[in-house]
Amino acid sequence: MGKQHFLIEKREEGEFMKIGLLGFEFDSPNKGCEALGYSFVSLIKKNYPDKVEFYVFTNDELGLFPEYFDDICFEKVPLKIIFPTSSKAPL
Repeated sequence: MGKQHFLIEKREEGEFMKIGLLGFEFDSPNKGCEALGYSFVSLIKKNYPDKVEFYVFTNDELGLFPEYFDDICFEKVPLKIIFPTSSKAPL
């Protein structure tokens, strides 16, 4: 399991809170990794029960998250991966 990152954008009263997720597993054979994602989303939902949007930066599937949290908006944002063509190129 890699590092998980999240970004929470400050919101004004009445606006949606936008949360970006990177590195979370949403559809994995390792259910412990999925449990971490479910726990994080559940924690946010409990503390901010309305007006939350998640932007998930991944090339993988979201699994059952959109169905389980049907009152939360999940926007999948594909990652654009550029592979270096030479050994001197930065990673």
